Amino acid sequence: MCNVFALLYFYLCILFEIELIIMKKLLIIVGIILSLFVLTIVLVPILFKDRIVSAIQTELDSSVNAHVNFELENIRLSLLKDFPNLTIGIQDLSVTGKELFVGDTLFSTKDIAIEIDIMAIIKSEPLNIKGIVLDQPLINILVLEDGNANYDITYPTEEEKEETPSQEEFKFGIDHWEIKQGRIVYYDQAVDMAMALLGVNHTGNGDFTLSVFDMDTKTTAEDFSFAYEGVVYVAHKKLAADMLFGMDMDNWKFTFKDAKASLNEFHMNFDGFFAMPTSDYEMDINFSTTDSEFKNILSLVPGMYADGFDNLATNGDFDFSGYVTGIYSETKMPSFLLDLAVRDAYVKSPDVPLPVEKIGMELHIRSESGDMKDGLLEIKNFALTIDKDRFTANAVVNNFDSPDWDLKVQGILNLDIISKIEPTEDFIMAGIINANIISKGAYTDVENENYGNLQTAGQLTMKNFSFATKGSPPIKVSTAELLFNPESINLSSFSGNYGKSDFILNGQLENYIAYTLKKEAILKGELNLSSQLLDINEIMGVSEEDSIETEENTPMEVIIVPNDLNFVFNATAKSMKYDNFDMKNAVGKIIIRDGIMTMDPMKFDMLGGIIKMTGTYDSRDEYEPKFEFNLGVEDLSIAETFQNVTSVQKFVPVAEKMTGKFSTDFVVNGLMTQE
Repeated sequence: MCNVFALLYFYLCILFEIELIIMKKLLIIVGIILSLFVLTIVLVPILFKDRIVSAIQTELDSSVNAHVNFELENIRLSLLKDFPNLTIGIQDLSVTGKELFVGDTLFSTKDIAIEIDIMAIIKSEPLNIKGIVLDQPLINILVLEDGNANYDITYPTEEEKEETPSQEEFKFGIDHWEIKQGRIVYYDQAVDMAMALLGVNHTGNGDFTLSVFDMDTKTTAEDFSFAYEGVVYVAHKKLAADMLFGMDMDNWKFTFKDAKASLNEFHMNFDGFFAMPTSDYEMDINFSTTDSEFKNILSLVPGMYADGFDNLATNGDFDFSGYVTGIYSETKMPSFLLDLAVRDAYVKSPDVPLPVEKIGMELHIRSESGDMKDGLLEIKNFALTIDKDRFTANAVVNNFDSPDWDLKVQGILNLDIISKIEPTEDFIMAGIINANIISKGAYTDVENENYGNLQTAGQLTMKNFSFATKGSPPIKVSTAELLFNPESINLSSFSGNYGKSDFILNGQLENYIAYTLKKEAILKGELNLSSQLLDINEIMGVSEEDSIETEENTPMEVIIVPNDLNFVFNATAKSMKYDNFDMKNAVGKIIIRDGIMTMDPMKFDMLGGIIKMTGTYDSRDEYEPKFEFNLGVEDLSIAETFQNVTSVQKFVPVAEKMTGKFSTDFVVNGLMTQE
């Protein structure tokens, strides 16, 4: 029996030994596989780096008409980040323009990560881009007045693109992308439109290898601004958009499946489609608000979305909806409609004793044909009440190409209360405005100067009005009375201050209706200006510190004389400060016409004597403005002149040791530059 147990024990030992050997072999095999796998992950980026970089560089050289700037040592390759895709990372990449846009930055980013299909690399197939991540990018788009755009950096003809071997190097099958803390700036000079988005975070996904698929995007921007034709429509608002599009790439048609967007607390839904089957754009887009609390539309008012907005007490509701449908092209506009109604709204700040209440309005903007001649703007029953003061306005404008209008404004606006509802750092406003103005007419009568056919009359008064923007001196109007008739606005009284400078104005402004309605119109006027002190340095935005620096250290800017003004100023000023000069008893005539300022004549006491001046400053060429002045100098102090005039210090240094006075007549002319 013992022998049997011994034999069994021996047999089990052999089996156990065999099992150990097999386990060791398996562990060795697994270890080798894992080692090869890790080695592959490490070596593939190294082995294929030259090919990838070469393919990228070849593609850039053959297809991009711009400078693509990056350092080879800033390129990294990795399989670990998004296995089995290969990730190419490039730090400090930028794209700068050539020719018209030389030196301008179109694109830059702190880091870009591009995900590529690793199997395509191993099989020597075209590189297949799967995803892109941009960290802190700047996208800066500029379109010039002639239509040239800085983003048009690809070589134009399709034939050339098909012939280049680099087309075999890339396959664009991106299915996801991301932007982290980006900046996007767009400025189109051709249509005078600008847009800026700061603090942009964006994600998107969609399979662009398919012709029909869904694209899902999410976007937020900490600061969004939009301006068109010199008017800022959206300023420093928070933007969020969550969009699901149905993409039909064969027909270039994009359908809103689930689309939401918001500006501050104003939320909207979209449905419909947008298509680009040809060079024309087809669209049928409906939009409407998703909520009706008055506070949400109030968040769009400039300055309303700062600290303290949540503490405002509000009630009332509103409706907002509209559509854009039809074809947009060089010759067509889609039809459009925008409706807004505010009903019995109320707003009060805990820091202001009086509320703004009984707020109401109906706004309708539409063109059923898309033709601007069929355009209609209607504001009905706009009204608000502060304490016992009621302010109302109604307006109708027909035909946006050649408008006729009917408007009426009546009542008192207390800007102290309105501006304190929610203070803003962008501007400060105060004062009382009392208006009673009616105007009715047609633009054709304005063009033909048939002012007798216009019905415009009324009065506007201001008391203790003030307005100041950040970084600029405040404008204060202690009293003002403006009388309106079809031909002119008469300033019977207008007194106030701009910073340290004081002014009293009276006179009239002509052609103001045409100037309001027509870009090419010229505002005319003759004004009498008197002042105790005019600080030209402050008016021009030069600080006292700058004004006492030497010319070598003082940056200067060309002053542009507006070419849409035709003004005559009969001016007297007891004291004027310009640069480091103190001028006294200034009197003269200043004419502003066609971008040229003429002094004819101007006389003032300076440097211990008298200077009489006639001449012109012509800024029509803003890069090379011209000046030509005749100066009659009587009894100027040589010592004061040397002390205050840098050119005398440079070219006549001996004057430092001279005393007495001098008189002369001379002409000075040339080009005004920063030097």
